[in-house]
Amino acid sequence: MMHATIISQLFCLWQSILLGLFISISYEVIRIIRRIIKHKMIFIHLEDLSFWIIWSIYILMKQINDNSRLRLFHFCGTILGALFVICIFEMVVIPIVNKICLTIQKKLQNRIMRLKK
Repeated sequence: MMHATIISQLFCLWQSILLGLFISISYEVIRIIRRIIKHKMIFIHLEDLSFWIIWSIYILMKQINDNSRLRLFHFCGTILGALFVICIFEMVVIPIVNKICLTIQKKLQNRIMRLKK
């Protein structure tokens, strides 16, 4: 039977992985919105900066509150979860969203062209 401390640390690792998944998914949603609604580069930089500062502070505060210690597996779990989502999004979701956006854009352009005639 596993020791309670090991189970507790595995649970913390699992939470870190889920946090990484959530952060990565929320950032991918922001990227999708940027593809739909064009942003100026300065706003993209400000959005990114504020996004990562807020999440970095949250992660640091959460990890300090867990037993008042920073553990390497917290960081590794968060990065692992984020990398998993990035891989899935890059291979599956982004190409699908791109196709949908291009289809919508073409239909809107066709309707606009018809209205102009």
